[in-house]
Amino acid sequence: MTLKTSDLRAALARVTPIIKGRSTLPVLACVKLGNGSIEATSFDEFASASIGGNGNACCVFGDRLTKLLQFARGEESTLELKDNMLTVTCGQSVWKLATMPAGEFPDAPKDAFKRIGVNCADLAECIENVTWAADPDANVIPYAKHLLHIRLTPTEMLAEASNSKVLARCRKAAISAEADITVPSSFSGGLLTALRENGAVLSIGNNYIQVEHEGGSYACKLGEAKYPNIDPQIAAPTEPVGKVYPAITAEALTSCLAIESHAKGAFDRTHIEFGPSSATITFRTTDNHSHIASVPGEFVPLKAEINLRHWLAALKRCDLGTAELGHTSNYFVLKKGNLTVILMKFAERP
Repeated sequence: MTLKTSDLRAALARVTPIIKGRSTLPVLACVKLGNGSIEATSFDEFASASIGGNGNACCVFGDRLTKLLQFARGEESTLELKDNMLTVTCGQSVWKLATMPAGEFPDAPKDAFKRIGVNCADLAECIENVTWAADPDANVIPYAKHLLHIRLTPTEMLAEASNSKVLARCRKAAISAEADITVPSSFSGGLLTALRENGAVLSIGNNYIQVEHEGGSYACKLGEAKYPNIDPQIAAPTEPVGKVYPAITAEALTSCLAIESHAKGAFDRTHIEFGPSSATITFRTTDNHSHIASVPGEFVPLKAEINLRHWLAALKRCDLGTAELGHTSNYFVLKKGNLTVILMKFAERP
């Protein structure tokens, strides 16, 4: 079959991100070509992209096909399967790749999918605003470990993620069928990409979530655990601290990174002191290196220990204009538009 080289590259870019590193099954490092599409899977994720054309199906290592197309200079590429070898011809270049039988490639997930009428672009925005909070390096609550929670109602969509030290929650008005699911946060990249595609349609089954779009489809396994109800834990009334300028505050916090190499494992704890005309951020390492930065603003007097990385990630999601900052005895609450971020406080060190 003969295809536009640019279309083949684009199709590979859609599906190959879900191919993981080393696998005990070589076919999981392959893409399946044939029947007008290209497919990739990790068992837990499945992606397909339309490429058109006809031809016998086969499997070929995805990284090898991707790399050779980087050197392809012709506008069209011809793929020909013969004697278990795939010949790729593009311009004056000819490559031969060993193949595996298409029958060894796992089938696409079959589930009792039910279409959910929801604005997929809005849902993608909500998900993107919160997935960073499921930090895999943090000491997480086991039942919420690396999970993205999505709840859809007839009037609202909600996405949230947490690692027990920070909770990010995004709400938007919506018209949707009801659904309440969890998705491993490691699948959020593929899910986001699919939701942003033209003509994206969301479907939810018993074990998988699926997005079909004009360029193909994506499916991933649902989380096995039900997301905990965190509302009672964050129901305490908040007291205002003041308005923060996320871009300026993030710049001040980023300046602390200059001495990160001296942190020796203590980098997550940073002292912040709010005052009537500014907030002062102080970072000290265990070997007496220190850095002090100041942020202008009118604040209620308050001292606390914070996790610098969590604050940086949260502020980058609120980078335009101002955001409202409040607090309770145990945590800070940062609000900007549809996004609410709960950031735990730490006990002050002497």
